[in-house]
Amino acid sequence: MISPSNGKELRNLLPLGDFRFSLENMIDCLHLQNRGHLPELQNPHTYSEKIQWLKLHDQMTEQVICCNKILARTFVSERIGKEFLPELYHVSTHIDDPQFGQIKLPFMLKTNHDSGSVFHIHDQPDLQPALKVVGRKLQKPYGVLTGEWAYFHISPLVFAERMMPEPLVEYKFHCCDGVVKWAIIIKERISGKGKGYVVDQDCRKLPLSLDFVNEYPDEQPECPRNWHQMLEAARELSRGFRYVRIDLYTSESRTYFSEMTFWPTAGYSSVNHDAAFGDLMEIDLTTKKTPIHSEYRIPRTSRLFREIRRSDLYGLLCQQTA
Repeated sequence: MISPSNGKELRNLLPLGDFRFSLENMIDCLHLQNRGHLPELQNPHTYSEKIQWLKLHDQMTEQVICCNKILARTFVSERIGKEFLPELYHVSTHIDDPQFGQIKLPFMLKTNHDSGSVFHIHDQPDLQPALKVVGRKLQKPYGVLTGEWAYFHISPLVFAERMMPEPLVEYKFHCCDGVVKWAIIIKERISGKGKGYVVDQDCRKLPLSLDFVNEYPDEQPECPRNWHQMLEAARELSRGFRYVRIDLYTSESRTYFSEMTFWPTAGYSSVNHDAAFGDLMEIDLTTKKTPIHSEYRIPRTSRLFREIRRSDLYGLLCQQTA
């Protein structure tokens, strides 16, 4: 059993050079931190355990493509049509690109290689602070501390796309190879107090919740007029993937693609209903794909290594790699 008690001593024994650890080591440490025990990966049952199994045994180059918010646009266009894509204004490798200052306001500023780097640019004074944050984001890979291996292989970019008028309603369809298992409807997220509803494919409310939404009202949510269109889009985009979350949203009575996520919240979405979501997530656990990514080698001079050292996982990783 891993214990953090002697982590400090082990850090001092680490050799010079790259900090090396396996993806499986990271997954063990992550599960220990979030669930208090090592994951059951021989016969996983809970949602969190199945997601960890998929990280290790269901690696595909298509996941790297679809995790990249720019390349995913081509995938979506070919699968369901470019009419589902918000207008793309500009893409660049660096934040000091003068074209960002010439884009008609308002617009959204995003990165292609991580999660959460989304900035609403309403006025010109909003731009420089957002670009400064993006600049830091572009300098390091995303997902190492969560075992989301595919993001490590994405070349970082910054891009601008159309800002859709509010109110936006988000629809997150959790799918297994073309079948929608459940969906999350999120309203009023921009207020910071989002309301969430877990529903089945018929838009009927389920007695389940996830940890990242503030409130789960008791009432049955209204089923949107374009529900069946969104269902078909999610089914088509998820075809060929054992599990993926397809994020869509509605604006001005139209459906738009947001992103594809293969390991939502790294697999730790719900403490209270981890087993229930695991039961809904029916996937083939008998076939293991040849891994694309099994080990990390992080230069000790890098920003990423400094981030790892500051994390609670560092002591656990040191014990695993000693």
